[in-house]
Amino acid sequence: MNHIFRVEQAGLLSTFQDLGRFGYGSFGVPAAGAMDPYSHRLANFMVGNSEEEASLEMTLLGPTLTALGTHRIAIAGGDLGAQYNGLPLPACVALEIHEGDVLRFPGGNGVRSYLSVAGGWDLPIVMGSRSTYLRASIGGLEGAPLKKGQVLKGQKQDLTQLPKWHGVLPRKYWPLDPQDSKTIRVLWGPQDDYFDQEQKERFTSQNWKVNKDSDRMGYRLEGDALVHLDKKEIVSDGVCQGAIQVPGHGQPIVLLADAQTTGGYPKIATIVSSDLGKFAHFRASDIVNFKAITYDEAIQALEEQENVLQEIKQYIATQPSSSVWYYHIKIRGEEFNVRVEEI
Repeated sequence: MNHIFRVEQAGLLSTFQDLGRFGYGSFGVPAAGAMDPYSHRLANFMVGNSEEEASLEMTLLGPTLTALGTHRIAIAGGDLGAQYNGLPLPACVALEIHEGDVLRFPGGNGVRSYLSVAGGWDLPIVMGSRSTYLRASIGGLEGAPLKKGQVLKGQKQDLTQLPKWHGVLPRKYWPLDPQDSKTIRVLWGPQDDYFDQEQKERFTSQNWKVNKDSDRMGYRLEGDALVHLDKKEIVSDGVCQGAIQVPGHGQPIVLLADAQTTGGYPKIATIVSSDLGKFAHFRASDIVNFKAITYDEAIQALEEQENVLQEIKQYIATQPSSSVWYYHIKIRGEEFNVRVEEI
């Protein structure tokens, strides 16, 4: 067995996720998968994995992990205050760890971060996916979040055959911080005709606050209530990640990775694929607003994101490894790279 880590502390909510479980919606099984697919893919690319491999999705307060051997790992996503043997790590970094090394994620400004290991995590495939779906206790590691004392295992790997790049990914490739831009792009529909133009303008013109009653299934939003034209319910139809339902009380619900497969409330709009990851980094009480764009603009945004990911893969394949860690910080609006440790 290829033992990677022992879990010393479990953290708030850490589950194994991949790109999702598809083809079972007609049986009521949600896709699940990474809330931020961009960061998940990024973490895999940095250790030479395919994007289909699972990563460990950590939320707000991550685990404390002790390395059980020499392995190559990568971290990508929001800043959870990652520490390597007590020293701070940037939010997007690849490194080699050795037996006895300790990784901690005590919390920071971010919401979700992803941890990948070269070769991939050793997890059972359930209905075509390694993703954890908590409500049905399937997938991932025993269908549940991490627990103290568990041993996390990886698939067999030969480090000599994997990309040798390690270091900090350039800041321009890091996931967007929602605090830098609170605007999320959407497409109207599929039931925006249940609302008149005034209500649609209300939806896009106001600031919405993320309710504390939010999780991987969906985010509830608070603001000036939207008013339906007439009917407040529809015949239940299929929903997708990013769909924005408006129940009778007029407060929207954004459906996310673990959402049910059908719903009976009108969906005024749907978050475009390229912004799903950014939305996943909002937390309770954060402010978000929406901007409606066209289908062609949504396709262009997705293509631009894919081009960035291909550029990152090329960077990893051609750039030499970093010989010094630098921790990126901002003080009074000025940005600095602080030397942390030579490796």
